[in-house]
Amino acid sequence: MANIFHTLEQPISWSYLTSHDGLYDKVFSRQLMQKSHVDIRKPIIDVSETDTAYILRAEVPGIQKDELNLTVEGGHLLIEASRKNDEAVSKDATIIRRESSFDNFSRSIRLGSNIDSKAITAECKNGILSINLPKINDVLSRKIEILAA
Repeated sequence: MANIFHTLEQPISWSYLTSHDGLYDKVFSRQLMQKSHVDIRKPIIDVSETDTAYILRAEVPGIQKDELNLTVEGGHLLIEASRKNDEAVSKDATIIRRESSFDNFSRSIRLGSNIDSKAITAECKNGILSINLPKINDVLSRKIEILAA
């Protein structure tokens, strides 16, 4: 009868134990600490609704007003940012890892047919981009009076 525990009784090869010695070094290597190749960030948004408008708030920390671009095209609101180079890091310093900022982003939000795209307004304050999306007056709900015949 075959011993089913035979494999477990075999001594573990020393090469198996030492094959992972360099793993720690690789995890903290300069190459892996560089900016991720897949570094796509989009602002987190919240949308609320009033009787007359939708209010969209997007988190854009560290982005200045002149680095933002908002456009309405084809029923979509496009929020774009292009961040300028960070001057806080000296030219002779090497950035090992950067998670605190992003260079560019683009986010498209589909607008409903009840949005007055000509009346959209926006402001950016304390890292929050607030966009007011007014509803078209004709689409606002109203009570319809029923006339007697």
